[in-house]
Amino acid sequence: MIIHNETIEYLKNFAEINQSLVIEKGDVIKTISEQTNVMARAGLKQDFPQDFAIYDLNKFLGVLSLFAEPEFKFREKSITIQSSVDANNFTAGDSVAEYQFANMSLFENERKILAKDIELPSEDASFKLEEKYLISIMRAASVMSLPEIAVVASEGKIKLQAIDSKTSVDSYAVELGQTDSNFKMIFKIENLKMMKGSYDVKISNKGLGHFRNCEKDLQSVSYTHLTLPTNREV
Repeated sequence: MIIHNETIEYLKNFAEINQSLVIEKGDVIKTISEQTNVMARAGLKQDFPQDFAIYDLNKFLGVLSLFAEPEFKFREKSITIQSSVDANNFTAGDSVAEYQFANMSLFENERKILAKDIELPSEDASFKLEEKYLISIMRAASVMSLPEIAVVASEGKIKLQAIDSKTSVDSYAVELGQTDSNFKMIFKIENLKMMKGSYDVKISNKGLGHFRNCEKDLQSVSYTHLTLPTNREV
């Protein structure tokens, strides 16, 4: 099977969440962070023929980068990767890489957690996060050295803020819409591993945020770092 570029992009995104990955037979891949506070799911436009595990996903992606059109041939405990051209579009001839699978038994706990659907215990607010606002808030957080993103619902409005809840009063905010809810939920930026695009966002006051990409079959759930009532300053 030839691996689609979109599949590779999903794998790159998943590598930011967890360096290891279990792929199960079919057209869906899932991952969860080691701290179990970030989960992600992607629907693919291709099917994997068997279950297998990758211990070092970044190393695996590095191997794929050696080939312009990686083609997989599966074995019981390893995979061979080859292509008619290399990454520079020169003829690669019989170039073949072999990559050994990790022991699936190392990931039993992760598989049990990921067997469940990505759902929220409650949906207390929702909004659309357009790509331009996502780019804006992330850029501001980087420029201002702010490590957190807060979703604030107050006085009928919902907005996104880049903040530092511990040491600084500096902030940057964008208004996203209207809401009947009242809360402030704070996510660490390191837990918001999202690909480019706009997102439909649902918030649970139990401390979770659900992010569904509007253009791709991609979704994730992140646990909040801190949840506060809106009448409390941070």
